[in-house]
Amino acid sequence: MRLYIVTWTYDPPLTAGDPIIARHDRHLHRHYEQQHVIVSGHRVPNTGGVLLTRAASRAALEDLLATDPLVQTGGATFEIIEFAPTRCDPTFTPLLG
Repeated sequence: MRLYIVTWTYDPPLTAGDPIIARHDRHLHRHYEQQHVIVSGHRVPNTGGVLLTRAASRAALEDLLATDPLVQTGGATFEIIEFAPTRCDPTFTPLLG
């Protein structure tokens, strides 16, 4: 598995009460259960979000992101950064697989 950072940018800006956010959260929950998403949260200020993810390939991650309601409705765009961790706090060693 490879590790990726995904940054989301809302377009147009969204609020926490927006119904699309609830659908997006349910989508993320499914991918937490499948161990694709490791950490998620919103940017400060809340202009989008950040995910730490793992996937077999960039193409597999792009397929996963394409099913997100935010992407399907045109409510957000994303950037993917693949990285190869070389060092981490011992607490996070299991993430290196």
